[in-house]
Amino acid sequence: MAAVLSIIAVILLAGALFFVTQKIPDEPPPPPKPPSTCTGTEVTVEGIKSLQKCQVEDLLRAVENSKPRQFTTTAMCYSVGMEEYAPVSYVCPICGSRTQHDGGTAKRIKENLYDIRKSFYQLYQGSPLKLDLDESSLCSKCSKGTNGPQEKGQYLTIYYADGTIFTKMIDNARELDALRGLLEEREWVRDKNNEAIFIRDKTYDLRKFLDLPKTGEKN
Repeated sequence: MAAVLSIIAVILLAGALFFVTQKIPDEPPPPPKPPSTCTGTEVTVEGIKSLQKCQVEDLLRAVENSKPRQFTTTAMCYSVGMEEYAPVSYVCPICGSRTQHDGGTAKRIKENLYDIRKSFYQLYQGSPLKLDLDESSLCSKCSKGTNGPQEKGQYLTIYYADGTIFTKMIDNARELDALRGLLEEREWVRDKNNEAIFIRDKTYDLRKFLDLPKTGEKN
């Protein structure tokens, strides 16, 4: 009897969860790439091993010019309770200091801190772009006496080959996952929940994230 009740409990618990499954066909051969936007006269700063902005632009244009494909998505219903975010203690990986955070910052730390670190590590490994993850705004010690961003969070810094440096606050790990998919020239990648991120659907967001002009705009 106890075994039967255990099985019923597992079934009921499974019914309360949400699963999204996507049937993804095998990736086709990549389409022909459009003509490059690079002129060959781009400035390259010595000592910076990275991509030119035009090279990243070429990757985006190739995705935008690709043919969209149909995918099947199925879903089951679920229920989720709202979670209250109590103050959290952030431990700085650089200096080891502890900093208390509450409100929206505590929410971002609980929801995204470790996922962003994991996605950044996956992106950083073998990335043709020179990148850096900056969490100093979350540390009361490291942020003293700096002219860094006022909003507390995790920031991605991109160093382009021409010496341009661009810093952007990371909202969630999926932004880094999408960038990884673009740089690896993949049609899609999986996020932390094993859901597919289709790069073709993310080109507008990626242009904003990378400080690149929208389609049709000029630098």
